[in-house]
Amino acid sequence: MRMVFKLFLSAIFLVSSVQADEWQFILKNKILNNEIPLWMIKEVEKDFDPLSKTGISKSDLEKMIQDNGPNNDFLLVRYEIRNGKILIKYNQGLEDYQRQKIVTRALETLAAAITLPNCEFIVSLHDSCACIGNARDFRGPVLSFAKSVTDFYSIMIPDFEALGGYSRLLEEVRLANRRFPWRRKTSQAFWRGNSTGGSLNLHNYFSFPRIQLVALSLKYPEFLDARLMGLVQLEDQAVAELLTQQGYLGNFLPTFNHMQYKYQILVDGNTCAYSRAVWELFSNSVMFKHESPNIQWYYNELVPFVHYIPVANDFHDLIDKIHWAMSHDSETQQIVKNANEFAHKNLKHEDIMLYLYLVIKKYAELQNF
Repeated sequence: MRMVFKLFLSAIFLVSSVQADEWQFILKNKILNNEIPLWMIKEVEKDFDPLSKTGISKSDLEKMIQDNGPNNDFLLVRYEIRNGKILIKYNQGLEDYQRQKIVTRALETLAAAITLPNCEFIVSLHDSCACIGNARDFRGPVLSFAKSVTDFYSIMIPDFEALGGYSRLLEEVRLANRRFPWRRKTSQAFWRGNSTGGSLNLHNYFSFPRIQLVALSLKYPEFLDARLMGLVQLEDQAVAELLTQQGYLGNFLPTFNHMQYKYQILVDGNTCAYSRAVWELFSNSVMFKHESPNIQWYYNELVPFVHYIPVANDFHDLIDKIHWAMSHDSETQQIVKNANEFAHKNLKHEDIMLYLYLVIKKYAELQNF
């Protein structure tokens, strides 16, 4: 009887282990069977194109570390892959930084799933290299979670939230999709977030898209419910007092409750809104995405009025676009279906890790030391 019980426990462990590592099997099969989406190949090639003639030298990496300064201002981590092992060669001041732990763990699990080429590369743990600023002549090749369309030196990789895994978030989305079918949703746009995007003061605060979005909500509350959950990156307390007095702050709602609304807003903070973009694409609500120069690894594949409804950077046309969605309900639902199809084909964990693999593979091909 004891032996039967042990076999039963072993079977449970084996099943759970296979489920936990299912993405690794799918990833390996995609690579071995050459089932790689063409858009991924083209995106990686485009990112590396400025380096295709010069290649990547050890002096390029050493110069980046030197330009970084003694305090690791750009949050750089220098990795080496050697015979399948992930080694950290430089991470000044980031030893306990959560983002570094997530990236390192992702590289380790990827190396366990598929053979990685020997190479050295640098990852910036900033939200985006666009956040570094232009104080110095800092140029790649650096792997970055996001970048501006005018940044020709950063190579995009999935962000740290994606590399950490979306299993809990997507389970919340799955349950909300069942709880709030389209017919039961509120015909209103909804957003919650912090006042990120730059250093706010009394002279510039209204130039930030998130502030402009909330101001529009205060003017048109019947169409839009947008509020700040937290006030951050403020240059002086007077901004906080002003925004609080004018009603810019609102209640927190978990992602599950967001999806009781038909229309979801995607607006940048310091850069792209990483996990928000993903759950909106997986949800059964429609994404209203504001125009922005900031992109992440899959943004170039998103098509206006196919996967999302575009709105201006300052949201001056948002109310008109909400009116359009209300009067074109079937077309709006088709956009939701298109977004869901794209997400299920391209944004699962095996796809996230596949893109990281393609970047590392291409990087190694161009490294000339």
